[in-house]
Amino acid sequence: MDENQLLTRLRSLRRAPNAPHKPLFLLWLLHRFATSGSTSVHYADVEEPVGRLIERHAPPTPHVRPDRAAVPFVQLERELWEVRDGAQRPIDPDMRESGRLLRERDAHGRLREPVERLLKDSGTFEAAWHALLTEYFPPETAKAVATDVAGRDLGASLRYTRTVHLSRHERDESFEERLREAAIDWLRELTRQGDGTVTLRQLTEFRFEDKRVPLVNPPKEIWTPAPLEAALSILTTYTPPGEKPPYADAEGPDGLLRYKYEGDNPQLSTNVALRRAYERRLPLIWFVGVDRGIYLPRAPIWIAVDEPDQLQVAIALTEDQIRDKSEKAPTEIERRYARQVTRQRLHQPMFRTQVLRAYGERCAVCGLPYQELLDAAHIRPDSHPDGHPVVSNGLALCRLHHAAFDAGLLGIRPDLHIEIHPRVRADKGDDPVSRHGLRELHGRRLAHVPGARRDRPDPTALEARYRDYQERVARSR
Repeated sequence: MDENQLLTRLRSLRRAPNAPHKPLFLLWLLHRFATSGSTSVHYADVEEPVGRLIERHAPPTPHVRPDRAAVPFVQLERELWEVRDGAQRPIDPDMRESGRLLRERDAHGRLREPVERLLKDSGTFEAAWHALLTEYFPPETAKAVATDVAGRDLGASLRYTRTVHLSRHERDESFEERLREAAIDWLRELTRQGDGTVTLRQLTEFRFEDKRVPLVNPPKEIWTPAPLEAALSILTTYTPPGEKPPYADAEGPDGLLRYKYEGDNPQLSTNVALRRAYERRLPLIWFVGVDRGIYLPRAPIWIAVDEPDQLQVAIALTEDQIRDKSEKAPTEIERRYARQVTRQRLHQPMFRTQVLRAYGERCAVCGLPYQELLDAAHIRPDSHPDGHPVVSNGLALCRLHHAAFDAGLLGIRPDLHIEIHPRVRADKGDDPVSRHGLRELHGRRLAHVPGARRDRPDPTALEARYRDYQERVARSR
């Protein structure tokens, strides 16, 4: 798509006579792009402001709909706009325009990447703004519409737009490095308290040099906010158990994780931006989905190897994993080290986060609700061939009961009842931790298990672990 094609499509929106819903929504999106560098938005954030614009500037109707913003959100032409639900599934333009349904499905959308790329040029942006105002509104109305959308008249709005969209030439050479460093520091502070995760909404609130810079832009998984030239972040969408992920990211022969390009064209702008980050050795942020709309940030990361022939890059979780193409293949020791780093910096934090969330941040044995004192314990250890870092192979346990579980002083039967080692039960000491924290738990059922059946402890894994506990008890007699 070029500028002329974009302007033609903007001037030929399909709509009912005198219905300005789509033009008003597009103007609102343009203003959002001017102030944040992105048009990514959830329906919940659109409903009130766009609904108010439609109420003010659309002809009166016999029946006023409270969710009038749902109409353009669903019906806007898909060559301009893409909209998906919380599971990243496309929403059909024939869906009923219901605000309730859109909120329930966590609907979100953005102007397509070629459109946003064109709008980064201030001349194209100004032409698009002008086309929407002059094509769909009479002169006496256009100024009021521009004021309602942008808080000022058209000329002032465009002057404001140009101050926000600074060209790359107006940025000093250290701009990219400073922005990345600031974003990573901001994320560290944001995740210092809590379980280390962030929400999609939080990731749109980062500010740098008094400007809002969204750190992600779903459904795009490779994100380069204006005016950067190299990718700032990559995103892995959460895939519920049993469902197929949209991209088949996997470990490579060198022990490093592979991250797939977008689509099958290495020259796609998002893939080129990812390659620039590799060529300039710039740090990125990786947002790994652990639940719908919830992400675990890993930063800084780097692109270790670019493999355009396989439509993928290798991810370095430490800077020393970056390799030159001329370097020889890694040794077995280096591969083992890479897998260990991946386990420590990605798999273990993801496992802990997902297990604790599934258990409502409570100890499965005693119900202790302080996540700072909770661990994600493996049922089958991660050294076991079936010791996968999945929620059904995990238990949220406080530090006391995790240590007792690993030491064989506490066993959990496949029917989710607790057994305490006979030696501990035989101890008649009166200290409250031994009495209340261990001995009195014998024969009780687990205090807390996940509500979702798929997240509950795997009976086969529990049975194997319980046999290990019984063998330890037998050996101690």
